[in-house]
Amino acid sequence: MSRKFISLIIFMFLLTSVSGVISSIKTPIYISNEQRDESDFSHTVFAGVAFTQGCETCHYWNQDIYDTYDSGEFDFQYASMIVYDKNGDVLIREAYDWDSNYSIITYPTSIFDGDYLRITGYHPEFLNDTLNDCGNRTVSDINANLTISWQGNATINITATIENNGTSDYNGTIKAFITEITSRYDTSEGDPYHFGFLSFGMDENISIDSGDTYSNSAHWNGYEHEDGYNC
Repeated sequence: MSRKFISLIIFMFLLTSVSGVISSIKTPIYISNEQRDESDFSHTVFAGVAFTQGCETCHYWNQDIYDTYDSGEFDFQYASMIVYDKNGDVLIREAYDWDSNYSIITYPTSIFDGDYLRITGYHPEFLNDTLNDCGNRTVSDINANLTISWQGNATINITATIENNGTSDYNGTIKAFITEITSRYDTSEGDPYHFGFLSFGMDENISIDSGDTYSNSAHWNGYEHEDGYNC
């Protein structure tokens, strides 16, 4: 296990299904250890991007979405979910399970705010409008705080505290996406992916009563990460 794990970014992603007439709407709250206040979005938009190592257009989308992120024009974060290797075999099982949950069959496919919107295929012309549409919608009245501490020996401690300031219960799923800023996995053209997913540091259903606070901690051990090559 190399010291590259010091460069990990952890994403916290909350999904809640709104019961009632429109049961399919999902409202995500997203935080990370990197503060980005460049826009007046109602929340930090989150995208999970399904990639493969053998997809040529994935190579270009990897750079396009990173350039948009790096510009600072939009308040968003993302994780590169690299599902298949160059031989078409499953690379990371947790990425594959995430991919299957959204029934993705085209690569790249970008899932924004828990499938509030998605871009299927390589369409950079849609990216700005998609980010604006997600970032300017109404979200739940939730305050979330994430604390990350490096414990040494490839181990990270994650603590999440979430306050429900709304008038109704908040039911959802909390996910901590652990990524490498410069991924060990490369594109079809040999460039490394950005924010390459390794595994989830947290992945559980939660329920918070109105006015209450949820708190939980977890340890993530990098030595336990395993891909299709058992490394």
